[in-house]
Amino acid sequence: MATSDGKNGIFVLIKASAVVALIVWGAVAWWQLREARRAGEALESAVAERWPEGAPPAPGTRARLLGAAGELGEGDFRSVVAALAPIETPTPAGQEAARRFFAKAEGLRERFAAAAAAAEELGEEEATGAVRDELARALLAAARRDSDAVERHLDLAEATLEEAQWGGGPATDGSPAAAVAALVRAIEPAFLLGRELLLEGHPAVERLLARAAGHVRQREYHEAAWLVRLAGELAGVNALTMHGVDDAGDAELPDWFTGLEEPVLEEVSPEVARAAVELCRAAAASLTPSEPVEALVARAGRELAAGRHAEAHWFAGVALATLGIESGSAQATQ
Repeated sequence: MATSDGKNGIFVLIKASAVVALIVWGAVAWWQLREARRAGEALESAVAERWPEGAPPAPGTRARLLGAAGELGEGDFRSVVAALAPIETPTPAGQEAARRFFAKAEGLRERFAAAAAAAEELGEEEATGAVRDELARALLAAARRDSDAVERHLDLAEATLEEAQWGGGPATDGSPAAAVAALVRAIEPAFLLGRELLLEGHPAVERLLARAAGHVRQREYHEAAWLVRLAGELAGVNALTMHGVDDAGDAELPDWFTGLEEPVLEEVSPEVARAAVELCRAAAASLTPSEPVEALVARAGRELAAGRHAEAHWFAGVALATLGIESGSAQATQ
């Protein structure tokens, strides 16, 4: 009899455990469904706000949606909501937590300050608002001590700045490859003339285009387009000409472009990178630099703040070359 009672007790315990497990599973599934719906609503709202029907997307939209898509793929619905939902005003406690976070994270603090300063100088209301949006989200992430989220939002803020300054990526009706090819064709006459006549600014133009060619080989068309536009401005090609190029679908690139050898970035110490950036900033401040030179100096500063020393050194070197300066401490690699 005791044995029968024991078996019954075990059976009851198994049934109870199964019921509890089912309830827990149901609760988790309900929570995941709710978070997925919130993420979907946030994504829909962001697209409607930043990409109105019949209008081009706001600066930074592509990078922001791609980031959200990656988080959706990983099932991180809360991060999607945090990245796309309307921004909450940080509480005094949250502001203090963010201050303490940035006090310990020097690199992120410098990037935050540099992006905020660049947004102030931009002067384009829509782009400035998009940058400030990402900076506000970075601040909220800092209050949560989520360094990964802070870095993601700073990446988006910096990408938005570059897109606003130089038309960024190939946002056209054709393919991204065709859009970049159209930009290359637009600057071809100026490039070939500069190469033939050995014009003073041509080496810097060729450095930028060589890197752009490398990005095209990796199918990184957004960065390639930014570099080609920048090279075109340095070569004297009117910005309106490049914005109005025909990208009907011809993705074929000229031989002179595909034959450019991608530069190998030199690994340098933080001290060498900082010296190069400070030198190009001082040189630019002592002169009256053109907008593309200012963009190069700003990019070098952002790369330095992000701890990407080889990138900072390279962009600083190109900026110095456009100003007619080469030095052993800041010489750009070819």
